[in-house]
Amino acid sequence: DSYVVEVTNMRADGTRFPVEVHSALIEHEGEPRIVAVARDLSSRADIERRYADLIESVDKGIVVQDSSDRVLQINSAAMRILGLAPGDSPLAGFISDRWLVVDEHGLPMTREQLPATVARTSGKVVESAVIGLFNLVSQQFWWLSVTSIPHFHPQSGSADQTVSMFSDITELKRDSAMFKRIQALAGIGGWEFNRNDAGIHLSDGAREMLGGAAISTLESFCARFNEQDGRRLAAAMIAAHEDSRPFTLDLRPMDDAEEERWLRVQGEVDRKDPSGRHVTGTLADITHNKLVENTLRRQARTDPLTGLLNRDAVLDELVAHLAGTAPRLAVLYIDLDRFKIINDVLGHNVGDRLLCAVAERLRNAAGGDALCARLGGDEFLVLCRMRTPDSHIQMAEAILAAIARPFRIDQEEFSISASIGITESPRDGTDASELIQNADAAMYDSKRRAYNGWQSYSEDLARRQRDRL
Repeated sequence: DSYVVEVTNMRADGTRFPVEVHSALIEHEGEPRIVAVARDLSSRADIERRYADLIESVDKGIVVQDSSDRVLQINSAAMRILGLAPGDSPLAGFISDRWLVVDEHGLPMTREQLPATVARTSGKVVESAVIGLFNLVSQQFWWLSVTSIPHFHPQSGSADQTVSMFSDITELKRDSAMFKRIQALAGIGGWEFNRNDAGIHLSDGAREMLGGAAISTLESFCARFNEQDGRRLAAAMIAAHEDSRPFTLDLRPMDDAEEERWLRVQGEVDRKDPSGRHVTGTLADITHNKLVENTLRRQARTDPLTGLLNRDAVLDELVAHLAGTAPRLAVLYIDLDRFKIINDVLGHNVGDRLLCAVAERLRNAAGGDALCARLGGDEFLVLCRMRTPDSHIQMAEAILAAIARPFRIDQEEFSISASIGITESPRDGTDASELIQNADAAMYDSKRRAYNGWQSYSEDLARRQRDRL
């Protein structure tokens, strides 16, 4: 065993300097001898002062602990981060009655789980471990990013000290948690595409919106949408990178669920990236907005009482048809006979229910090859594609037969009929207003002749109209 002692020696000029003496008992030629080695410590003291100055100048917290976690050294930055005033004791360690330490998930940590302990026992550097530190006395809480480095004893070779450097990331952690919470509440996620390797990174919120599947490439990202939308997304990504063109796409994800979902993908080139290789963006669940939008669109086109198309909607459909190259079209203008009497005698409630029942029979009689609309009151319109020369006549007769069957509302049973006027495009008109007006005239001519019948518009009827004018 050796004996170490520090003494102070004096030079010839009278100046003093520190000396470290190592001495040991040995046996030489059968005789005990003492061997001593002296080392000038002047330079070591200077190095230690420089080391202390360096630690104090670093803006990160630095704590040196021994094998018992006792704090050997702590710099001003660490004191400031931990809310300790000059002269305050940092205590023996962070596991005490004064401190509560938690991991990044908020779970309490034992001494064995602390970065400094893990570094010392494993002999490996622990990098950027996130811990939460709660001061039970001041009721203050910090999030720290800690890197702990083991220091090995020169003789034993085991780690007897650790140097821990840490930064206060409380605001960053709080902002990150708040951002995640806001994303979850708003139904928004983030993503970043790297053109270099076609890799893509998704936030937790974005990944959850896409079913939680493993997504790491542009191909796997686009595959989470239906085929057509996936191609649109891939093209928009490339265009955003090559032309710096931002994009907004409303896409339908591939879902096992039966209900329809919509996601809005927005992206643009990261202008802070000098390489221009990154496209960043957001992913938002807009299903509710789409449903509301579709409902409003449907309400704007739908008669609120019967659920049929309204006047504006059927007029738009007729105009679009006449502007296209679709087959010939017939317009059936339908007016109920004696409806006003029923409405006045039995009341508006029965009248409204009767109109709904008529609309249902009209929809069934017309089938899927026609569009049915309520123009207002007891007037209806049917647009019928003329697959055969008399298909519109057959439809008119089917409608008359359906409406002529007795209706039963509550305890009342009664029968009504209808009169139908028919026009054909382009024979009886080339624009929507003309076709509807002529069908209206044919309907009144049919009603004048007899109830429960139909009348096609003709040159004779047109001539009589002109004569009346």
